[in-house]
Amino acid sequence: MKRVLYATMVLWMVLFVNGCGGGGGDSGVVTQAATTTDVTVERGKVYDARVVDSSNPPKVAVQKKNSNVYTFTGDVTYPVKVTGGWIDVNDDGVMDIDDIQLQIEMISYSNIITPITTYIADANETVRKNKTAALLTDYINMTEDELLHKVPSQSTKDAVILANAIYNNIKVNNNLDKADIDAFVAAIKANVGSAVASASMSDYAKAVEKQVMDGLLAADNPGVTKVTGVMVESFNALNSPGDTTPSSGVALEAVFVVTPNEGTAPLSVSVDASGSTGDIVSYEWTTYDSGSGTPQEITANGITTTLTFTKEPTVSLNKDVYLTITDKAGNKKTTSQKVYVARKASAAFYFESGSCEGESELVKVTGVNSVGEGLTYVWTAVNKQSPGTTIKPTSTSDNTGQNATFSFATAGDYDFTLTVTDKYKNVSVQTKPKSVTLNGCIGTISAANWTIPSSSVCTNNGGEYKLSAQTYIADGRETNYCLADWEQGVKICQAMGLKLPLRSEMYAIYQACESKYQPLDENPKRVLFKNCYIDDGFSERSYWSSEEYALTRALRFDFSLGTNGFNTRTNQEGVTCR
Repeated sequence: MKRVLYATMVLWMVLFVNGCGGGGGDSGVVTQAATTTDVTVERGKVYDARVVDSSNPPKVAVQKKNSNVYTFTGDVTYPVKVTGGWIDVNDDGVMDIDDIQLQIEMISYSNIITPITTYIADANETVRKNKTAALLTDYINMTEDELLHKVPSQSTKDAVILANAIYNNIKVNNNLDKADIDAFVAAIKANVGSAVASASMSDYAKAVEKQVMDGLLAADNPGVTKVTGVMVESFNALNSPGDTTPSSGVALEAVFVVTPNEGTAPLSVSVDASGSTGDIVSYEWTTYDSGSGTPQEITANGITTTLTFTKEPTVSLNKDVYLTITDKAGNKKTTSQKVYVARKASAAFYFESGSCEGESELVKVTGVNSVGEGLTYVWTAVNKQSPGTTIKPTSTSDNTGQNATFSFATAGDYDFTLTVTDKYKNVSVQTKPKSVTLNGCIGTISAANWTIPSSSVCTNNGGEYKLSAQTYIADGRETNYCLADWEQGVKICQAMGLKLPLRSEMYAIYQACESKYQPLDENPKRVLFKNCYIDDGFSERSYWSSEEYALTRALRFDFSLGTNGFNTRTNQEGVTCR
């Protein structure tokens, strides 16, 4: 029988689109009434995980014997979250040193929890549906039912490859970027041999999973850890009762209480085995302290003792505390309980796309990348020129306040601060500066406000300056321009004592030129219209804005199309400063 051995790190696994109980709306929470509800966890079959719903306090599902199916009793509130446990890589039903600790968190809006649901998941139902539609478009050998309501090993070979590609990308790149996932899909397909390709679904799933795991282990990926020999020995002891009835007739039974059973490091827990029975002569306690680096074994003796987890885990994880008792005849009995060591609250936010509301500028922020258990979010902004005045958001997304919107009628340089507090009362703060200009909200901006970086400023800060034969030509008019990635663009503008523009500011330029010239311009190339924004310092291409979009992207404005968008920060776009 499989039991949890060495509980491990967590990944947030994200949520299913058409989850049980219908759509989740934008609140991200769905409740389904049922007497019992089974959920299946697969990244390879996952055993001994902690499976909880989104109730407060959360309900904990019980694992079925020898199964990766977990059962909730009563109403279930989605999303469902999975942490800890281990992956039965060789699918032999026995923990051995070929198996891998899960080390990720998984979340789903349905009763199937896989890396695919993790990619799809989002608190916004529309986002979930769009992600699902995109995957169905890219992976045409799947139906929506196969994608969303079957574990990969019982679905299609495309689903197996996709699930492994998402997991691989999480471990290597620590993100859920579609382009990175697509690259891993192509790589896995290219390495699947003909013998594997023609195998049965079950054998195909095992072979592809082993291929991916072997690759991660060969690369010495720190987020992929095999179960240890000590863990296997403990597992065998846990499941081998032996002769536990001494001559006194009192059966040898290991029982203990652990208090508390969750918290953040450093976490001290008291264990008490006074409820154990038999002619006991020794009590041995074993657990592991895990964070960065090699797990450290913790041992103690005695009927009661204290065990302390000192390492801050890189992600929240379950710890198994083992009690082994020995009687006078040398018989042993082992039992275990879980202790949940959570990652402390850590605030992390970024600025989403800005907009205007009348003459006020709206600044949107999201703390979606913050970590911690049961977080609450508090947002403030302070004008650096008037530090005694604190500005609060005009609206927040939900009762936790994970997302917020500020409205500014006064331009200036502001410090935005996010304070998060977890359920264990740990507090974390992050502050980021941002300029509020209002320029895009109060009419056309003068061309004198825009500056194209010089060749030396552009190239000295990592950019690429286009001129002569490389010059961008818009209908006969030559325009030199600077190309750079987003980080370089910020530095280039800073070197001139300037800043990247807001996307709304560039759109205001585009609109002003369009309203002035396009209706009168019969030339199909719209020379007057294009030369209008060229005079303002732009060419017929896309330009970086100062606004961040997620951790790896930033917003841009495309003058060739008049459209907003975003790009990965390491890619090149045009740079004009103000």
